[in-house]
Amino acid sequence: MNRRIHLSTMFAALLLTAAPALGQAVGQKFTPPVSPRMAFNFNSDWKFIRQAKVGDQLPGFFAPAFDDSPWANVSLPHT
Repeated sequence: MNRRIHLSTMFAALLLTAAPALGQAVGQKFTPPVSPRMAFNFNSDWKFIRQAKVGDQLPGFFAPAFDDSPWANVSLPHT
């Protein structure tokens, strides 16, 4: 019984000590911290062509001058 009274007294003292700080925190509006993240839309200029088999490659497809005009324009995600 004595221990229960002691714990409740300590809890009450803790609440009385923390109450002013809790009251100030409740009255303030939360402002999120500034983030270094940037939004970048990578969903443009994707091309798609169906290959006959997995692993088939078109010769020269990696060259900047490669003609991909017959390829379909797609957005991501794409099936």
